Amino acid sequence: STQSRSSAASDVYKRQVSPDALIGRLFRHANNLQDHPAIVTPVCTISYARLARLVAAQARSLADSGVASGATVGICCGDDVSHLLLCLATIYCGATSCTIPSHESKTLQNALVKRCGAGTVLDETHALDWMSQVLDEPSTAPAPEAEILFSTSGTSGEPKLVLHKDSDLVAQAHRHIGSPQERFACLAAIEHLSLIHI
Repeated sequence: STQSRSSAASDVYKRQVSPDALIGRLFRHANNLQDHPAIVTPVCTISYARLARLVAAQARSLADSGVASGATVGICCGDDVSHLLLCLATIYCGATSCTIPSHESKTLQNALVKRCGAGTVLDETHALDWMSQVLDEPSTAPAPEAEILFSTSGTSGEPKLVLHKDSDLVAQAHRHIGSPQERFACLAAIEHLSLIHI
C-alpha cells in the first residue's frame, strides 16, 4: 500500500539522518505524522510523508543534473512550493543555497549570484511537477549537513550574506512553532522568508 511504502521509506531515513539536521527533522515528521499537513495553500495540501518523498525525488533530479555536496547554487523561483522543494532538495544534496529573488532586476540578480559564488542557478525549469509527480522509493541518503546563505535587508548599506548550517535552523525552530496544533502563516512570498519553520 502507499502508506506502508511511505513508512518504509521514511524508516530508512530515520536511521540514516541526524534529527539535528533539517532533512532529518523533515523525515522524522514524515515518519511520525505521515498524513499531517506540512504545506497548505489555496491550491493544494501536502502531507509530511509526501513532502519528504517529493524532496527526495527533487534531490535525485538535482544530483542527476550535477548538484553535488559542497557546491553553491542560487535558487530563483517565484512559485512558493517549487522554491521550498528546491531549497530542501539542495540541502538534501549537501550543497549551499542562496535565494536569488525572482522579483529583482537581472542586474541585481546577477550581482547576488556573483557575490554568493553560485555555479548554478535553479529556477522553475529545474522544479518537479509536484502536483502530479509519481514518487518512487527514495534511493539515496541525504548529506549529513548543508549550509544556507541568507541575504540581509541592506538597510544599513549593501546587503550582507549570512551563512547558517541547516542544524542552526533546526535549533531555532522551537522559537516559531510551539506545538503540533500551531500553524505558521506565510504572509509573504517564501523568497522573503527562511526555512526555520519546518
